[in-house]
Amino acid sequence: MAARFAATLRRQLYKNHLGLSPPQFCPAGDTEPVTAAMRMVGTPHVDETESEEDKIVMDPLSVELEQLWKGTAAQNSEAFGNVFKCVPAAGIQTWAQYKGKSEFQSIVRAEKRK
Repeated sequence: MAARFAATLRRQLYKNHLGLSPPQFCPAGDTEPVTAAMRMVGTPHVDETESEEDKIVMDPLSVELEQLWKGTAAQNSEAFGNVFKCVPAAGIQTWAQYKGKSEFQSIVRAEKRK
């Protein structure tokens, strides 16, 4: 069994990478809210190990987490490809698809030169 610090660090990283953590907004102005993580050693931290999100990432070898991880990666790859039109890409399997992507890139380059 992993030590508590290592386990909670891994869970927090997984939640951040999978988009399961709540958004953290920086308030306007000079005052930043002080959290327990910003205080000196010995200050008790908020226990987040019982949240629903934490239960999802608790077991790194679970089938559910693997499906979530791979699904998130596929969704992110598709979005990245749609935005940046990268070549080569997994979705390009024919010359017609390649020509369509390269024509789009030519248009983008021409627009940038203007």
